[in-house]
Amino acid sequence: VSHNHFDAEVRDVSDGYSQLAIQGPRAASTLARVTDPDPNGLGTYWFMRARCLGVEGILARTGYTGEDGFEFYFTPEESERLWNGLLDAGKGEGLVPAGLGARNTLRLEAGYALYGHELDEETTLLEANLGWISKLEKGEFLGREALLAEKRGGLRKKLVGFEMLDRAIARANYAVWAAGIEVGRVTSGSPAPFLKKNIGLASGEQRRRSTPDRGGNLKSRFGGGAGARGKSRCRFIKGHYSGAAPGSGRRSLGAKRI
Repeated sequence: VSHNHFDAEVRDVSDGYSQLAIQGPRAASTLARVTDPDPNGLGTYWFMRARCLGVEGILARTGYTGEDGFEFYFTPEESERLWNGLLDAGKGEGLVPAGLGARNTLRLEAGYALYGHELDEETTLLEANLGWISKLEKGEFLGREALLAEKRGGLRKKLVGFEMLDRAIARANYAVWAAGIEVGRVTSGSPAPFLKKNIGLASGEQRRRSTPDRGGNLKSRFGGGAGARGKSRCRFIKGHYSGAAPGSGRRSLGAKRI
């Protein structure tokens, strides 16, 4: 509040909106049948006023699956009608319901951070591999000096991806070991339905050399100790947002070391 020099007013209007998300390489073609204006012209991370199945709302080309997708915000009273109408509109495209648990496996394949796991009050956005969302050169903003100092002095910890070498699943807060030394903690771990393997993200202190060499071996201490292979990136797949042709869907990065 002390930094509000613009006479801005902040109100919590969450109860006044429902949100439905359509995600995947056929999301735009599905929505185009029932939405005006045509959503194909909407840029990634842009939003517009739109009418979907006759319901006014805000349509954003956003999502957290690593694929193309949209999120529609509208009055809660229309939730059931929109849900059923969109499922009908997407039958021919293979549209099916999915919950947050399914979404979580997809965001992990894409290497996306989740608050309470990769993000918390003790982790900066640079340490969470989110430097791309902050333009430090754009001018003053809250936290800019701290991020610049961190960039100059080096990160305290680093986020890395890993894949399990057996059927075990590394869960959040499991210890991660390399060369007999505890180097960090698992932040997220799950089966990956597209990759058909178990993967995860881990955060460790830079001064302990938590980043494994390319293809380096890690060990998570649970169930007697299970092996994992480190990766130099957090992202496991390529989707529409990262270079795949529209409609082609996810492509694996896990088949080769990166």
